[in-house]
Amino acid sequence: MTTLDVKTVKVKTVEFTLKGTSPLVCHGWHVRDPGYPHPRRAVGERQRFRDAIYRSPEGWCGIPVGMIRKAVAGAAAFVGLKSFDVKTKIWVEHDGFERSRSAVALIRLTGKPEMRKTIIRCGGVWKGDRLIQAEFKEWSARPRISYIADSFTENVVLALVVAAGSIGIASGRPENGRWECMKHRSVGTVSA
Repeated sequence: MTTLDVKTVKVKTVEFTLKGTSPLVCHGWHVRDPGYPHPRRAVGERQRFRDAIYRSPEGWCGIPVGMIRKAVAGAAAFVGLKSFDVKTKIWVEHDGFERSRSAVALIRLTGKPEMRKTIIRCGGVWKGDRLIQAEFKEWSARPRISYIADSFTENVVLALVVAAGSIGIASGRPENGRWECMKHRSVGTVSA
């Protein structure tokens, strides 16, 4: 009879406090903007602005988990890791889900959104069409990031989050959506 030794996996979770150092611009790509590429549809700017914001059923604004995850995976090269290892062994915990049109996992975002109007350029030609976006000039978030402790240390995860802050998230990277890591704390460990 063959025996199989299964190694215990230790998962650690760290909570980070991120403070935006540049505006966070959201478009709400989970909703196809009715004004783009057909601006003559009868949808007002206020509605397009509301659609650009990711909101939970409780009403709080959020950042899609995938944005943080992709920025952290993109930062892997900065700290000498393979992006594949980061994508498979580190994940971002969510605080809730987007409320109406999709099941986008969200991290709670603090800040007040303002309407931002951008003229659209297609094929090098400026069009009269407007893209309506939500801009958070001052923002912060507290994502919880879990990782396999046998593969990474807390300091490596911290380095990834700090490096990801220079990449930025959402529309207009790398100029927009940048952050600095104000503090972090270990939340817990689970063995499975």
